[in-house]
Amino acid sequence: MKTGTPTERLLLLLAHDEGLRAGTIARMTRENCDLEKRELRGSTKLGAGYAVPMTARVYEQIAFAWAAAQPGETILGAISFRRKAINHKSVQELVRNAKRRAGIRSSWTLHDLRRGAARRIYERTRDVRKVQRLLSHKNLSTTMWYLGDTGVDIDARDIEPRTPGKEKAS
Repeated sequence: MKTGTPTERLLLLLAHDEGLRAGTIARMTRENCDLEKRELRGSTKLGAGYAVPMTARVYEQIAFAWAAAQPGETILGAISFRRKAINHKSVQELVRNAKRRAGIRSSWTLHDLRRGAARRIYERTRDVRKVQRLLSHKNLSTTMWYLGDTGVDIDARDIEPRTPGKEKAS
């Protein structure tokens, strides 16, 4: 996305490339961004920890926002107009504004970008458990729901419980 505000660009990239939830994005601070390891870390809405590798374009935007943010300040708030507070509701408003300015009239939501990230991760890795971990889903059935309505073929071997120390047969 070349147009839009820096806040909108980062918000959409975090959902599209990293698969993060709106609330997770709204709460993200400098402390959640490990620029050295190029990872985003934190806890999900259920309290589970996550560590997600940053794509190159997310890293570029995060590095910019990280430099602008004060300790404890949200990343989006630091680069928003007038440094306004960002919460789940304002994230949804940012998405609506970005869609309106871009002339997008379809009814997609930020969560649809998260589902798209799940599909892309699965298509690259063919590992449902990795998708489950990256999206911080407690139940595999939630991950399967994300992938199931998309026409992505799931190999039964991908959902078998893993035995520690044994690799999946290819």
